[in-house]
Amino acid sequence: MYSKVCQTSNNRHGCKIRNDDTGIWSTFKAWYIFVLHLLSCVGFVIMMLLWIDGHGFLTGSRSFSNSKNSTPYLHQNDLYQTEVNALVSLVLVLIRFIATAGSTLVTWRLIEVLLETCGLSLNELLGLVNRRIPITPRFESGRQFFWSLLAILVVTLSLPASLSAPLANSSLAWVPSERYTSSPRLADIRAIGRDPGPTRPDDAFGNFTLWPEDRWRPILQASVGATIDNGYAFTNDGVPLRRLFTVTNPIPVASSINLTVPFIDIKLKWIDGGPGDKRFRWLGNRDYITASGIKIDDTGIGGVFFYRDKVFNASSSRPKKATVFEGKKHILVRTARLFHDTSMPDGSLSDENTPCPSEDAQLGKLPNVRTADYPTYYNNGTRFDVRECFHVAEAEIRAGVRHMENCNLTYSSDTQHIATCYSKDSTVSLQSDLIINLSLDIMSEVIRNLRPLDTTSKYMKRGIDAYTTGMLRLAFHSAWSALTNDLGRATETISIMAPEPVVRASVARLRLYIWLGTNLALELCGGIMYLMIKWSGKKATTDPALAALTMDVRDVSHDARTAPGLCNAVSLGKGDRKLGRLGWGGRAQGDDEEEDLMECRCVRRVGFVDGGKESKEGMGGMRL
Repeated sequence: MYSKVCQTSNNRHGCKIRNDDTGIWSTFKAWYIFVLHLLSCVGFVIMMLLWIDGHGFLTGSRSFSNSKNSTPYLHQNDLYQTEVNALVSLVLVLIRFIATAGSTLVTWRLIEVLLETCGLSLNELLGLVNRRIPITPRFESGRQFFWSLLAILVVTLSLPASLSAPLANSSLAWVPSERYTSSPRLADIRAIGRDPGPTRPDDAFGNFTLWPEDRWRPILQASVGATIDNGYAFTNDGVPLRRLFTVTNPIPVASSINLTVPFIDIKLKWIDGGPGDKRFRWLGNRDYITASGIKIDDTGIGGVFFYRDKVFNASSSRPKKATVFEGKKHILVRTARLFHDTSMPDGSLSDENTPCPSEDAQLGKLPNVRTADYPTYYNNGTRFDVRECFHVAEAEIRAGVRHMENCNLTYSSDTQHIATCYSKDSTVSLQSDLIINLSLDIMSEVIRNLRPLDTTSKYMKRGIDAYTTGMLRLAFHSAWSALTNDLGRATETISIMAPEPVVRASVARLRLYIWLGTNLALELCGGIMYLMIKWSGKKATTDPALAALTMDVRDVSHDARTAPGLCNAVSLGKGDRKLGRLGWGGRAQGDDEEEDLMECRCVRRVGFVDGGKESKEGMGGMRL
């Protein structure tokens, strides 16, 4: 036991008991390591879930060179994958270091408590200190069993925190991905100005309206562009928007672009167009269909056209001011061609009196309205040739332009770029543009050229409504883009966010939570240790080294049972491992001299309290 004042003949000094285990600050110093470990573990989980999981990090490594041949990465403030891995490993090492300090502290506190309560052998003592091996349970009494069970529980709970780091490391996976650069790149593309300007020999608008060959150039460009990735136009996800343009320096696919795009919203209403309807009396006249006088008979089933109220007038089509089109137009969709003696579904052969069918193999069931149709004859009009069947829709159209952000570049080549985006709201405000009406004028020609290329027939199976709307969208976007590239004399500056390769972190949360649980076992271990110290009435040792220095082990080192002695031993022998348990206040076997029974000792005395496997009698003053 400690004495209040210790004064020996060889060392005249007074040793007073320190009350250094009382008060809030002393309690904090005794147990702060477990609080620090808890905060570190929770902080690591927060870091993994909030600042790493789902975020993209650069590949490769950071360049610190300033040489001319070196190209340091632009994003010097961004983290690289290697740096994140190093950061995670560093934090785990620090947490393990704290856990090791906590488990070491628990081990020495447990040794002191066991020496006070149920004792422990030399073999168990070295197993605890060196390898954290739990002691064997005691069955001599209920008290012995209780304390030994708590000791086993404490040692077991102190182990997982030192072994669980691989769980946290393996919870972090890397998935190849892309993200946009933080600094946008600017580029200029052609645009249509707000004013067509005066008429002159090199006037693009004048040449387009006067000369058919100048009209064919943008029509062919639009037709070719409409064949590329045209599935976007047949979606029901909002209002799809697209622009085709050229730029000097190629832009990577999947770039995000802010630019002006053509906008068209179409609502179809199928109407009767039967015989006698004066609105469609010029149905067979190509001049009421096109702006170039082409034949519409070459398009086959699925041809979509605007039916004009009057013939296209080139001289009056030159735009005078920027406009937004809001109005109605009649749409013709070719749904059947009944040639003479065509076999019908009922087995009969068609003639000039055969009505147009109500269903098509590709378009499916057709709207229940009267079709607009006309027959053609040959042999000077004496013999029936074919009946052309059209379903008529009244299309309510809003067409203009919009400035859109974050459009996706879906196609890129040396001569063509395509940006696609979507508007969820079809009622948004539109900006006026000079070539809106011209774009509507040449849409029939664009669709006519698409049909022989057979890039849109697969969408006919979606039904006549979805197919017709998609074809009109596709033709308008392509026509407006081609006219802008051909007639545009102004420029528009677009903003480009190019994609860059990154790896995206993916954290397996279950593994991370298991790791957290295994580390929280150390806090539970500390809580049990706190109760054991309170119940045993001992001080909570703050410094493990001080705990070792305040032990007097002379009785053990010089005991007859440890012959030839442990004074200069470097390991336990086979016989030493069979020795009995140690405890506070034990006596050396065969030592009859009480060494004056000094009134005090500056260190606590450790001795044998039983005889081990070679003796069945308890020794010393411990109540076993």
